[in-house]
Amino acid sequence: MPLSKIYRARFESLSDRESLEEYLARVPLPKSDAEGHFLAHVLFDHFDNFAGRFRWFDYLSWAYEFRDVSADWVKENVRCEHDLSQWDHLYDGAVKDGGSLPDVMQRMKTWPIPPVIFELTARLPARKEYEPTLFPYHLIEGTHRVNYLRRLLEDGTIDAQSRHRLLVLRKK
Repeated sequence: MPLSKIYRARFESLSDRESLEEYLARVPLPKSDAEGHFLAHVLFDHFDNFAGRFRWFDYLSWAYEFRDVSADWVKENVRCEHDLSQWDHLYDGAVKDGGSLPDVMQRMKTWPIPPVIFELTARLPARKEYEPTLFPYHLIEGTHRVNYLRRLLEDGTIDAQSRHRLLVLRKK
């Protein structure tokens, strides 16, 4: 069953968008912390992009769980249809004002919000020509954060075994 438009945030304009609280109250699903994170950071913020890229996605047939993994595991396993190094210039050119995402991550030594991945290790869904290539640990949301974590690892700010939280979606 394709992703229903009920999951799209309601708005007439950017200044007249429903709040996240209204959205989470309206969407009729039991919500664990992990599901709430997915709703807030993928469907609420990026519905059209997500629904267009993953037309085969059925919300109810996935399990949602937070998982702590090493920085090295992220570097070696998490992939998406884009080359993550395309955001290197944003990391390198970040204003050192303490408020940019690279600065926040250098201070925290992790990301402020867990990125979201599909765990597709059992069987990859059949791909249509208009859909992205899928990887066993496919990044859905958080490209900048994953790239910046890789850069923190490269520049020695974090250790390869440092732990970082991901939201993992796996088929039920």
